[in-house]
Amino acid sequence: RVEQVTGLPSAAELQTMMANKTTKQSIDILLNSRCTEKCSHCFFTEKGQGLIKTSPEMVEDLRRQIDFFDTDKTNLTIYPREITAALDLLPVFSEQQTDRVLTNGVLLSQKGILEQLKSSGITKLAVSLHGNKEQHTRLTHAPPQFYDLTLAGIEAAIAAGMEVSTFTSVSKYNLNSLAQVFAYANQVGIVETKLLRLIPVGQAENLPNEAFIDEADLRTMLIAVEAARRQYPSLRISLLGTSFGPNFYSQGIYRYLAGMSDTWPNSTYACPWINQQFIGISLGSKNIYPCFEALSFPETQIGTVTNTGAINVADPNLTPESLKENLRGMCAEANCQYQSLCLGGCRITAFSFAKRRGEANPLYAGQDICLTRTLDKIQAKL
Repeated sequence: RVEQVTGLPSAAELQTMMANKTTKQSIDILLNSRCTEKCSHCFFTEKGQGLIKTSPEMVEDLRRQIDFFDTDKTNLTIYPREITAALDLLPVFSEQQTDRVLTNGVLLSQKGILEQLKSSGITKLAVSLHGNKEQHTRLTHAPPQFYDLTLAGIEAAIAAGMEVSTFTSVSKYNLNSLAQVFAYANQVGIVETKLLRLIPVGQAENLPNEAFIDEADLRTMLIAVEAARRQYPSLRISLLGTSFGPNFYSQGIYRYLAGMSDTWPNSTYACPWINQQFIGISLGSKNIYPCFEALSFPETQIGTVTNTGAINVADPNLTPESLKENLRGMCAEANCQYQSLCLGGCRITAFSFAKRRGEANPLYAGQDICLTRTLDKIQAKL
């Protein structure tokens, strides 16, 4: 499969190319600003830190932090909790030539909001949509009418000529409405629906165990995805990153690892936590984390920002060598033929579930479910 996709004769040759490919460090500047919802699955929860106001002083602080980085050598992204509630940041987005933002969509249909986004150079929106009205409301802790406002915002943005994609946090709560999400996306002209696995980070640490999907649920999701891809061939449906585990049945993972695709985060490995190829800066606390979903775990902090915007970062705590030696469970070398390429997949996923189970040394935990392994089992029955 490696040779078929990349033209390389072996996995060893692919590893050599991985080591030598051109990469960028991904920098996220995380702004714990006001949001219009109080989602029970929001990762934007940093222990001991409150909200920051989008004041002129904060905007200038953000600019100073951005100026510290060479944007030609990094993938730099600014993440407020909700851009439509932080419109004072739009001049900075314009300066950075940012054309895409994340939003819950609730305020998009209000007069002037879309016009302000478009005049700042925003042409693409990724809107959160978590199932039907009941399920979306359950996860967002917002009034039920906010669901209607989200749909109205999506449709207003599409009518205004903007490119709209959606992302859905997949849990046991909304598995049975994924078909509805896909049908709606196809009906109104959404270009892509992205699925993200709900994991116990941030506010989701407070959810019960039955909220999180298991392997049987993953199979149910895959059936729904395959049916929708056949029914709506023009709608792109993607599984975000390695959220459900890397897919070694897909060409995409091999092309990414070989440096043949220009896909975020442009890291050497599937997980950019490895060798600290991702840095998440919390602008409010000046703390630095190895993953944008790690803010609620103080023990994962890898550095701090000085008053001048310089970063002080410790040596990487996750390296290819340490992972190959210490990964356990289904991700141990003896249990996974892809370990040298995968290196345990998304580390925050495995870490968060292992920590929830009270395991020692959760950094090296094996995954609880794996997309490739699930596909192996499906393939074996065909």
